This record gives sequence, C-alpha cells and structure tokens, in this order.
Amino acid sequence: MKTNFKQALMPLAVVVLGVVGAFATNAKKQNQQVKTIETGYVTTNPSQPCNLAIECSNINGPVCTIMLDGVQHQAFGKWNPADVSCAKVLYRAL
Repeated sequence: MKTNFKQALMPLAVVVLGVVGAFATNAKKQNQQVKTIETGYVTTNPSQPCNLAIECSNINGPVCTIMLDGVQHQAFGKWNPADVSCAKVLYRAL
C-alpha cells in the first residue's frame, strides 16, 4: 500500500513543482519589465530642450520615437533627473 501511495504522489508532486516554477518565473519577468520603463524627452522647441515627455525603455531594441506633425522625433533620456539636456539613448517601450 505504501509503495502505491508513493508512486501516485510522485508524478503529482512533479507537476505541482513545475506549475509553481512557471508562475514564479513569469512573475519575475513581469517585474523586470516594469522596472525598465524610463521617461524619454523630445525637444520640439530648440529654446526649451527636453520639453515633451514620453514613455520609453532602456532595453535594447528599436529607438524610442514619436511622430509629431508628420515628422519623426527621437526621444532621449536624462542621465540624472536634474539634467537640463537629454542625451541618453532610449528604446521603444514594449
């Protein structure tokens, strides 16, 4: 009886462990994506640098851009929040 009990529970334990591991991995991946969002800035007026804020990412991929009045503008991030200029290359948010 003991042998049958162990044989029945072992596959169930493996499946439960796999499901728990899958959920833990997915939750960790979602938390990483949340932390990668950065504010990007577009300069639409040369006398006011970094005057338009948009959502970008710091994960490599296509550069972060926005279309304004039919013109594509690239957004840049600030290395330090107190910076006046923005020169940090950012990427499109996922």
